Amino acid sequence: MNVVEEWIKYNSIPVLGLSAQVRVRTFYEKLGYVASGDEYLDE
Repeated sequence: MNVVEEWIKYNSIPVLGLSAQVRVRTFYEKLGYVASGDEYLDE
C-alpha cells in the first residue's frame, strides 16, 4: 500500500476509489482509509 500511495502522490492523482472485502476493513482503517457506501456481494 505504501508503494501505491507514493505512486498516486507522485502522479498527482486527487481521488482514488477502492473496493475491498469486509474482512480486511480493519487493515485499511489502520492505514487511514474510511469506509463509505453500502456493502454488497461480489461472488
